[in-house]
Amino acid sequence: MVKDQSSFSSVKTVSQNAPLFTFTKPINRFDTLYCSSFSFVLAKIAVSTHSTPYLIEEFMKNILKIGLFVCLSVLTTVSSNLSAAKRVLVEGSDYEVMTASGTKTPEIMEFFNYGCPHCYTMEDFTNNFKKKHSDIKFIAVPTDLGHPQWTIYVKAYYLGEILKVIDQSHGKIFQRIHVQNKAFTSDADLKAFFATLGVDGALFDKANKSFTLNAKIRKAKQLARKFAIQGTPMFVANQRFKLDNKKLGTTEMIEKAMVDLSQIIN
Repeated sequence: MVKDQSSFSSVKTVSQNAPLFTFTKPINRFDTLYCSSFSFVLAKIAVSTHSTPYLIEEFMKNILKIGLFVCLSVLTTVSSNLSAAKRVLVEGSDYEVMTASGTKTPEIMEFFNYGCPHCYTMEDFTNNFKKKHSDIKFIAVPTDLGHPQWTIYVKAYYLGEILKVIDQSHGKIFQRIHVQNKAFTSDADLKAFFATLGVDGALFDKANKSFTLNAKIRKAKQLARKFAIQGTPMFVANQRFKLDNKKLGTTEMIEKAMVDLSQIIN
């Protein structure tokens, strides 16, 4: 468990980055037909029971009330979902301005930790985002959130980069931890893992003791302090705007914020 999950506790995710709404399609003729048909079918049932005219009249009144309630519920839900998907981002709520200026080109940083279950859940979302928005530079920044025992996960990511197997190692590390329930607790664990990816033991030892690895870990910690990262996953646009996943509420709104804020260049 990461230090503080409150920043993401209310964000629900589903596979393939599906929008997190009860109703996702706009109102169309089917919705109207459904509401009308609902009342009609129940009315037909009432008549077929050979009830008295008075009972039929009372039954119809109740059916119309129920039908109206169902229709209003559908319309209200769809309307609120569409409004949430299109609403304007609010500074100080949906995101925080961390610096006066940022990058000169669109960029997203994702602060994550391999041990974080929410980060694992968000992998489909981030992978789809990178494919969909290839014009936006995407940088993964592993963080230990100030816990020395989690630095091994920061090391695991950057070893993948240095050994040029990050495309294989990144997803497999998540799988090992969250599916196979096998944590990394030592350099020996890391060495054995990278060996399964075809990495020579001598090359691993060299990378593990390298200045490059230490510099990358140091830089990642500096970035986490700079943007006051207290929970994961956390997204920062253009090294200037830090998103609030809890306030944004859905992966659709998180994506909107990432795209919109990354277009603000100054």
